[in-house]
Amino acid sequence: MKTIILVFLFNSLFSITALYAGVEPQWPVVSNIQVSQNTNTISISWAANAEEKDIYYLVEKSTDGVRYKTAAIVLLGFEGTTQYSYLFKEKTNTSKTTYRIKQIKNDGSFNIVAERTL
Repeated sequence: MKTIILVFLFNSLFSITALYAGVEPQWPVVSNIQVSQNTNTISISWAANAEEKDIYYLVEKSTDGVRYKTAAIVLLGFEGTTQYSYLFKEKTNTSKTTYRIKQIKNDGSFNIVAERTL
């Protein structure tokens, strides 16, 4: 009985140590980020390689570069041969706006992939 408890405690401590050992989560590589604006539409597109199923994207926007609000939640991309492609479109406004793309995992961790001001 003591051996089982010790083994359980050892395994638990090892798992906790691995969590706090400074191991950074792996994020899919985002590439081909394109931002374009015509007279009445803003388009943002990007691609990502080797995505896990627990990742989704937020497109956020800000008029002051400090406070952001969600413009879109992007759950699934268009599957290509080696990557997923994404596209966000929105009608333009006249004010200067900063857009950013955030990768988010279901556990709440996130990675800011890109930020562009138009």
